[in-house]
Amino acid sequence: MSTVPAAKARCVRDASAPALPPTVEGRECGPEEFEAKRRNGSYYLDDLWKIVREFPSAHDVTSAADLPQLAERLRSAYRDVNYTVCDASERFDGLTHCTQLAQAWAQLVHDARHSRTLYLVRRTAANSGPLLALQRIEHLRHQCSEWSPLALIALVRDEQRLWPRHEVAAESELDETLGALVRASSDCPVCGDWLGAQALTAYACGHPVHEACYKRLMVASSAPTCPLCRTDDEAEGEGPTPEAPPAAEDAAPRPGNMPTETFSRQMAALAAVMGELDVEIDDGVKGSDDRIEELVPMEEIERVEETA
Repeated sequence: MSTVPAAKARCVRDASAPALPPTVEGRECGPEEFEAKRRNGSYYLDDLWKIVREFPSAHDVTSAADLPQLAERLRSAYRDVNYTVCDASERFDGLTHCTQLAQAWAQLVHDARHSRTLYLVRRTAANSGPLLALQRIEHLRHQCSEWSPLALIALVRDEQRLWPRHEVAAESELDETLGALVRASSDCPVCGDWLGAQALTAYACGHPVHEACYKRLMVASSAPTCPLCRTDDEAEGEGPTPEAPPAAEDAAPRPGNMPTETFSRQMAALAAVMGELDVEIDDGVKGSDDRIEELVPMEEIERVEETA
């Protein structure tokens, strides 16, 4: 009587069962497969970790840069611009249901838009399922590829960037890219709030400012002085008007922050749905390392490792 090796046993399936989604790693998908991915979201509804088997090298959470030390390395670099750095990877540990992912992601995005903090999320053995599900969502929004498993997400204010593992650069280049994200998240020189929170105009010198703040300054002076360079709008010539287009690309209007009360109501509604579905937030990781080995066929792991 023949036996199936333990390492291969988990690959044996009932022939009558529906076909599993194909592996996606190491190739680009065509329009038909992309549409199939878009329609297949319900397949992962109650178990985000199903997507792990589509990435044969998901067990490998390393990359070209030392991501576990990234937050610590950047903290001192951003002190001069009054930004902090937070590694938020553990927020996604052990999540299994799509509503848990929605709750964790919404809270992180809200926190990023309301603080002077660069949030980093690394894919680890503990959060691989949820992070690969996020990668799929952003892939369907044409924001990243699935050529390799997601390695890193960075959020600061309304700026967001995802790096699949094959796109992670050496540490110096990665640090420079993250620094550019932070520098792009400027604050209004008048009120100190994030520029992206309101409609903008700009001083004659080109520095952007909240339109409402500039209007308030106009009440006190017909030629307000830029707080950043102390340039007087009258001295520069024609100053901005509320109807004038921004003087710089950074001054382009962006959607404002969701009011905290509205966000709280939405999160409460989501929590109510989770209660109806009897979905709980796991306090810790429950076998995440084993889930990767369980869900990825061994021959696929070997194939990717041979071609890497």
